[in-house]
Amino acid sequence: MKPVVLNASPLIILARAGYLDLLGKLVSPVVIPRAVAMEINAGPTEDPAVRFLAQPSWLSVVDLTPTLSPIAIWRLGQGESEVLKYAHRNPGTIAVLD
Repeated sequence: MKPVVLNASPLIILARAGYLDLLGKLVSPVVIPRAVAMEINAGPTEDPAVRFLAQPSWLSVVDLTPTLSPIAIWRLGQGESEVLKYAHRNPGTIAVLD
């Protein structure tokens, strides 16, 4: 299986559609950068993605070290930039963006 790093929108959409568990069965490992988790957790508490992140699962939240430089996030959001940087630092990882 290929490793995957997700941005917020794909995770939110899969959670709302009830297909998030399918992702955990198709790819492994599945990670989201801390900035993506923060973006999702800023949503309403009743959102399925927020509830999913609040419980233990097959998805891991990762911190990027070293952090991104200000130039790396130019014209992209922090979450998108961290997804791309994580995939770049981990060859073979599939980046899933909206």
